[in-house]
Amino acid sequence: MGDAPPSGAWWVERYHGGPEAELLELFQRVFGASRTSAHWDWKFRRDPYGGPFVSIARRRSDGRVIGSFGAVALPLNLRGRHIPAALAVDAAVLPEHRGQRVFEKVAADCHAACASAGVEVVVGFPNPIARAGLERLAGWALIAELTSFRLRLSIARGLRGPQAVRILLRPLDLVYRAAMAARLDLRRSWLARYAGPGLSFRSAGAVPDGYQRLWSAWKNQEVLSVWKDSAYFEWRYDRHPDHRFTYYWLEREGELAALAVGAEIDGALALCELVVRDREVAVGRRLVTEIAHAALARGLRAVNFLGHDAGLFDEVFAGFERTRSFTNVFGGRVLQPGPLAEDLPHPANWTVTFGDGDFV
Repeated sequence: MGDAPPSGAWWVERYHGGPEAELLELFQRVFGASRTSAHWDWKFRRDPYGGPFVSIARRRSDGRVIGSFGAVALPLNLRGRHIPAALAVDAAVLPEHRGQRVFEKVAADCHAACASAGVEVVVGFPNPIARAGLERLAGWALIAELTSFRLRLSIARGLRGPQAVRILLRPLDLVYRAAMAARLDLRRSWLARYAGPGLSFRSAGAVPDGYQRLWSAWKNQEVLSVWKDSAYFEWRYDRHPDHRFTYYWLEREGELAALAVGAEIDGALALCELVVRDREVAVGRRLVTEIAHAALARGLRAVNFLGHDAGLFDEVFAGFERTRSFTNVFGGRVLQPGPLAEDLPHPANWTVTFGDGDFV
């Protein structure tokens, strides 16, 4: 399949360096969004876990890129065991070439490239266009719909409409924000008792030194998740070329009790990760409350989180608005024989967060 000679109106080849500009142009045309060459380089060529895995369809008449399917190498955690895996990204086909099996062929070729490199499973968050094709043509199991959690910190920031209406809302927004501050202060006081003494709230722009010990405790409590050790966070967040991420954590006697990672996007704080030692709900709520208090002080309009797990997220984000996200579901396909084939399709086995996708 990969590097096959031209056949018909187009052919499929595998990335061997060179066509990044063409792939970025394809992404912009299909999705209406721009990505930089620095982003592409970080995600694919500087991925410490392997790859890049990118299969490309070219039009025979002029050699133009008409479709692609990519996968970013990353490790999964299966009950504390490191599993080679990949995240499917940037599946795109030019509108005028849809219905010609381009998507099917580039997806199959990319899966084959991953399998030949020892990747055991490919996961991803397909949009509604890609979802049906992956399930019907590429053998994917669609595993879970994610839940969106949102705490509104402002009723006026980012409001669109007549200027007069926005001006009238400003005094109401001040009242709303003052009431939210009082609510968060009361919640902090209550949780200070229930989460236990000695917890200190910290934040920094790089993964904290004590995180590896927290991960070592957390990984064995998971059935399936991304393998999120310090090295993964350093690549995924600290070296990200487009966004600056902040780590927030609670610490007790030098040990991290809970950690979250977030980025400010469009005036809101998007939380990408949440790890809580021993799944202590009160500690998780205390961390989220401290983060919301800090976001309010910065004048942000909301704190958002997108995720799925067996129940901890629902409890930690108590008091947040929640909606089911139908835009992107989580799914995957096992490429190698083994225990993953049995474990992968069950939603309750998975812990999935916003940071696991290619959203930011």
